[in-house]
Formats: sequence, structure tokens, C-alpha cells
Amino acid sequence: MDRPLAAPGFEFEGRSYTGFAGDTVTSALWGSGVHVLGAASSSTRPRGVLSLANHDVNALVEDRKLGHLRADVAGLRAGMRLAAVNTYGGVDNDRARFLDRLSAFLPVGFYYKTFHRPQWMFPYWERA
Repeated sequence: MDRPLAAPGFEFEGRSYTGFAGDTVTSALWGSGVHVLGAASSSTRPRGVLSLANHDVNALVEDRKLGHLRADVAGLRAGMRLAAVNTYGGVDNDRARFLDRLSAFLPVGFYYKTFHRPQWMFPYWERA
């Protein structure tokens, strides 16, 4: 059964896409072959879709009019202009991607152990 297209479409990272009426942003992007929606806030590693069931913490996008949106629950609207968050230059050309090479030196919990001591430095790291 065909569903009508949400005309005239929407934009993500400067590229035009279309989706079906009733789609969420995530489902429209996934259906268009876009699987990386943003980056992790701490390490800028690429992040994609974990679920399509309102549990996805990786699917955060920025709408120029509405601010940050949870893409897995935000309904698709014609004319949306969306961008990935936590990237420096977009998901395809993220200038912070070089940090991936440091992942072997950043074990799980590294951020919590390192940036909380000495305690007087925490406000500095929190702002950064």
C-alpha cells in the first residue's frame, strides 16, 4: 500500500530528502539510506539509529526553527532544515573525527575518572 509523500521534502546536512506522511525524522532518513545521524557528545564518534521505538538517545538533530529535536519521535514536516548535533562540519566531514584514533587510550569511564579530579578543576572541564 503506497502512502503519500510529504511534499516538497526536507533537508538534512544540506541534502534534500523526501519521506512518507506519518514518518518520523529518523524513519525518513533511514528509508533514504542515511544511517549516521550525529556524533557522541564526548568523543565525537559517529552515532546512528539504535531503535525506532522512542528509545534512541543517538538520534538528536537540530532544526533551525525549533532547536534540538529527538529525531526518533519528531514527526516529519515538509520544509524542515535539519543538521546533526555534536559535529564540527557535519557527519560526513567532521573535523573532530581524528579523535577516533585516540580511542585505544580512552577506556570506558575515562571521562568520569579524569575530569572530576582534582575537584577544583571540575567547573573548568564542565564548561569545556
